[in-house]
Amino acid sequence: LRRADGTVAGVRMYAPDGDVQMSMAEAMRNAVPEGFVPFQGAVDLTLVVAQAMPSGWPKYRQFLGEAGYIRPEAAPDWDNRAKVVVDAMRGILFKDDGQVTFGSVTKLFSVTPRIDIHLRGRKFRSYT
Repeated sequence: LRRADGTVAGVRMYAPDGDVQMSMAEAMRNAVPEGFVPFQGAVDLTLVVAQAMPSGWPKYRQFLGEAGYIRPEAAPDWDNRAKVVVDAMRGILFKDDGQVTFGSVTKLFSVTPRIDIHLRGRKFRSYT
């Protein structure tokens, strides 16, 4: 999220109690600038899910993972990740997840595990 002063609000999400969706929603609620109005209308959503690499990987494999040559092929599935993130954003960044008209999810390995969320509101001209 871009704040009024132009800085980008980063959100680091932890789930100590195991409820990932509630923890994400709380982190997003805290990161949203004061006075933010949820998107109205259609929304495009792009997620980049950067997972931690297995701890036993040698340096060359970590390098290949960070560069994107090796991608995570095991669970959790990309659609499960997207569902949790979109449900957490409902009511905070947009009113309803039905507003998402385009979505993309990329799973990667990274030294810094995170979920990057890119939202773009779409304004369509009404012809009625």
